[in-house]
Amino acid sequence: MYLRVTLFALQSLAQDLKYAARSWRLAPGFAATAVVTLAIRLGANTAVFSLVNAVLLRPLPFPDPARIVWFLTSTPDGIYANASDACGRGRVAAARD
Repeated sequence: MYLRVTLFALQSLAQDLKYAARSWRLAPGFAATAVVTLAIRLGANTAVFSLVNAVLLRPLPFPDPARIVWFLTSTPDGIYANASDACGRGRVAAARD
């Protein structure tokens, strides 16, 4: 039974590949457009997943990420800025008990 299903799947795949080759030969512009569109969408999907994985799914590369804090200060203009930017150091500070 399993061999029969596998054989049917392979025969179906062979028919699909023959049909694809025939279509490519008869309408190369349409086939190339379809292949390029799929490649661009696959690349975009990979890029978005890589970004989401790096930003949201992976833990922060610090020993205790729950202790990291963000300092805000107000300038005389009333604009809020990052304290490390105001000092020009650009460091991340960890909260201490």
